[in-house]
Amino acid sequence: MLILSKIQIIMEELFVAKVDYEEAKKLADLGAIIQDLEFTMKTCSRLNEVLEEQAKDLRNKHIAHSVNPFEQMEVGLVLSPQKIQERKIIGVGILSMRQISFDIEGVHHLGLLANVLRGKVREMAKQYEEKVLEKGKDISIDVLYKCARPRMIAPGPELTDKARS
Repeated sequence: MLILSKIQIIMEELFVAKVDYEEAKKLADLGAIIQDLEFTMKTCSRLNEVLEEQAKDLRNKHIAHSVNPFEQMEVGLVLSPQKIQERKIIGVGILSMRQISFDIEGVHHLGLLANVLRGKVREMAKQYEEKVLEKGKDISIDVLYKCARPRMIAPGPELTDKARS
């Protein structure tokens, strides 16, 4: 509650005029992309931790004894096709399955890529921020004070799969 009141005081002291010209819309889009990239980086970091732990568990199972659920061997008899006249056994089939590796490296590279992209998008956002400011300086200060304040309302969790209106 104390934090909210400080924010309210700041909002009262610092008036924010909502602008919706093209450069402002582009800046908002870039801000959303930065948030998505930061989420991707955090997700990759956490996924890397989980995959490394799974790799250790799998390694330990290989070393101790074969209780690894990915390591499976099945033996079967290969039969001739059912529709031919002489049905018979034509051989032995040995089927095996083993987890070769987790894609820890791929997750790590995705996180690195997201980090690089975030830097590039931040550079673009900075350029658009400057454009928004320059264009805003051309608008009368009295007009800006009459503009609506930006307002965001957080939707409930039931709307997470719905498009923004």
